[in-house]
Amino acid sequence: MLSVVCCLLLLSIAIYQGFHLKRSALRLPEASGKRLQTRGSDFSILHVGESPVAGVADIRQGLTHQVIRKLTQDRGVEFDWEILAKNGARVSRVVYFI
Repeated sequence: MLSVVCCLLLLSIAIYQGFHLKRSALRLPEASGKRLQTRGSDFSILHVGESPVAGVADIRQGLTHQVIRKLTQDRGVEFDWEILAKNGARVSRVVYFI
């Protein structure tokens, strides 16, 4: 019985901290820069997501560009790419991107 009470107490503290963090977290602006590159390459990448994909400050430092850079170095091929992302996006809203 004591362990159930302790679990409920810890759960309520965790929920409170989660709501507080969501209200007080710093929201950084999305990265600027182009989100589409087409050159008629044989390969293309569509990257759909939220903040890790949308990036902060400079989009060239974001996840998509890092993946493309690494694939280009390793495979020696060029890629067409497009980024569809928004900070704070939810899975249920991703449909609106596409």
